[in-house]
Amino acid sequence: MLFYCAAFWAVSCEIPVGPGYSIEQQNASVRLNVQGAARLELHLEFTLRNSGDQTLQSLEIHLPPGRGAKLEAVTVVWEGQPAGFTRQADAQGDILHIPLGEGWPVKKPRTLRIEYAIAAGEEGTAQLAVAPDFLYLPADEWLAAPLPPRGMYARGGVPPKEWMLEVQVPGNFAVQASGQQSGQESKGGEERIRFRQRFPGMIPYVVAGRYRTSEFKIEPYRIEIWRKTAREEGEERRLAGEVSVAAKTYDAVFGAREERSRPLWVADEPAAGKEPAPADFAFTPTAAEGQANPEAEGRKIAESLAKGWLGYGLGFDPAAGAQPMASLAGYAGCLAREAVRGPGARRELIEEGLRKYEAEKKEMEAGGGSAAGEKKAMQGMDGQSPWKNFLFFFALEDQFGRDKVHAALQHMVQARRGRGYDLRDLIAALEQETHRNVAEFVRGWLKHPGIAGDFRARYETAPAQ
Repeated sequence: MLFYCAAFWAVSCEIPVGPGYSIEQQNASVRLNVQGAARLELHLEFTLRNSGDQTLQSLEIHLPPGRGAKLEAVTVVWEGQPAGFTRQADAQGDILHIPLGEGWPVKKPRTLRIEYAIAAGEEGTAQLAVAPDFLYLPADEWLAAPLPPRGMYARGGVPPKEWMLEVQVPGNFAVQASGQQSGQESKGGEERIRFRQRFPGMIPYVVAGRYRTSEFKIEPYRIEIWRKTAREEGEERRLAGEVSVAAKTYDAVFGAREERSRPLWVADEPAAGKEPAPADFAFTPTAAEGQANPEAEGRKIAESLAKGWLGYGLGFDPAAGAQPMASLAGYAGCLAREAVRGPGARRELIEEGLRKYEAEKKEMEAGGGSAAGEKKAMQGMDGQSPWKNFLFFFALEDQFGRDKVHAALQHMVQARRGRGYDLRDLIAALEQETHRNVAEFVRGWLKHPGIAGDFRARYETAPAQ
């Protein structure tokens, strides 16, 4: 998450001196063109005002990163005239440098239009999913954005408080995007759906395709199931019931999510391997694969939907951060599965985590090498092991009490909404709840190689409760 996230931090940096500009209006249009090879056509329009203390001689634009978007036909229009630019290669997204000729005077408004196409990426790559029957634009991987000027105290690039995103797709598509739907019209066999975006708010995304849709109004949320093919009768209602249980669990543990009125979506994945799903969505495999292991599918759905409560899509990505917080969504998914299956599921999930950790450990040991090298490799594995870090949250429950841990998590998530959190925030919140030295226990669990002996003995030898 590059462009939108950077703007979150820039919001608080407005000062009255230095070069800079403000974005007064912003609109974006995404059109799926299915004539010939499918591609996306993007049109971004901005009304900018020089709000700094000096004339600006140039403007820079950050393009989406090439690892996610295969860009074609990039053009820039400044004040209604085509603008020349130089293109600087960058792994995080190429930068366009646009000379402004006589300059952009202070206080003067200017218009900027950026156009480009996104073609389907090579099979097996992480590039965006584009095909005649679907498109998926994940959060903050597809929008070009103006950058602040270079120089001391420079500012710019912050979106306006409200702006519009329009999605144009064939008429038989189901469509959902970030923001609030605020209009729809049919024209020339296409549907045009507008979504009002708010800043700060959810990072923009789009999911659309030829789906069969079913809607279920089960408290506390409306749930939509999107399928590419029909499933067994009653399965969708069962799934919607499980999603409702997960939502109630997350409300109780983490507090209400950012927008309670937004539904929850479960959709067949737009294309194989296009993860992660945006906040409020869960992607599932094809019907044949999903039916082979309904428990695995249910757990994956629960883990994905938990992100809406944990702050994903609001300016930071906990899963991309350091462990053990990167495994928090996995722990949340297990809480939801326990609520569906009953208290006995907790022990089963912990035992599974222990087995997975041991398998991971054996695979590492099979690599061979010196004893010192193996020890160092194991310590590195422990630090990044999703299974050890997943079990960490259950160890906190056993040490400090489940109610205390959940109260601390809720305090942390709600207090740090949109700003991100890390292990220090969790330690502080749990010490506030328990008035105990949580940091010492955390250091022992995370720094000691392997799984703590008392924890392992509790779940490997003791009878099920």
